[in-house]
Amino acid sequence: MRAKGDSEKLACPMMWVFYESSHRILATLEDMAAMLSLNREIIISREITKLFETIVKTSLENVLALVANDDNMRKGSYDFYFL
Repeated sequence: MRAKGDSEKLACPMMWVFYESSHRILATLEDMAAMLSLNREIIISREITKLFETIVKTSLENVLALVANDDNMRKGSYDFYFL
């Protein structure tokens, strides 16, 4: 996510899927918020196939607020789906 040119890729009107680790989740979402519209639809999935699996589909702005305000949402592995 932090590679140069990612903002151009994510701005493209296609679906993007990538993985992010829990220790970088908040910084990655903040980077995305600086590059993309806060209204961009996103799905994040956390701990897929595990007991505490979480899937959220909402705007980038709402996902950023959710992760920033909930310590539990900054644990586990993440998959991002930009629609």
